[in-house]
Amino acid sequence: MRSRTKLQRIREERGYTQVTLAAKAGLQPNAISNIENRRWAASESQRERLAKALNMSQEDLFDDLQQRVQFKENAR
Repeated sequence: MRSRTKLQRIREERGYTQVTLAAKAGLQPNAISNIENRRWAASESQRERLAKALNMSQEDLFDDLQQRVQFKENAR
C-alpha cells in the first residue's frame, strides 16, 4: 500500500475532500487526485494555489511530494 502524500494528509486533517480543496484552490478535483496519487507533479501555479488554500507555505506543503514525483520520473 502506497503511503499518503503530505498534501493528502493535511487535506484530510483539515476535513477537506478533494472536491472541497479543489474549489478553495480554483482547481479541478482530478488535479488534486493526480497530484496526491503521484501521477503528475504540481505546477508552480498549482503549488501556489494549494498552499494558499491550506494557509501554508509551498515549501512546507510540497517538501516530500515533489521529490518523490521527480524520483519516479527519473526512474522511467
